[in-house]
Amino acid sequence: AVKAGRYVQVSGYVTLNGSAFLPMQPAPIGNNPPPASPSYTSVTLTGWATFSDSSGQVTSGNVSISVPASFWVYPNQYVSQYVNPNVYVQFSYKGRPAGSASMTGGLNVSGWPSGTYLSLSGSGTLSGSVYVADAD
Repeated sequence: AVKAGRYVQVSGYVTLNGSAFLPMQPAPIGNNPPPASPSYTSVTLTGWATFSDSSGQVTSGNVSISVPASFWVYPNQYVSQYVNPNVYVQFSYKGRPAGSASMTGGLNVSGWPSGTYLSLSGSGTLSGSVYVADAD
């Protein structure tokens, strides 16, 4: 007998964190501070998430997420950036392997630079749909 299947909406809440070192700014000359110049920096934001459908029967287990981001940072200026993780996730249904899905969504990450260090964090929801063969 051929089993019917269906697409199931799956989603999960993701929190990402990352930090980067910033180049040193030029030292002030006398009483004149140098003009603030931005630093270009790259950071890898990482986090964990569990994805599932509304019933909790289609679930992913704990998934590691890693997203590269790059931006210009001005000294002592708030940094805010939108990132779009795209995570390929394998699901199980009632304990058996089910399909896989690409989980997508936009998250805002932000933080303040402190000296030569920038710490960023942000959170949001990623979602997708997975094909599940119905159990007998």
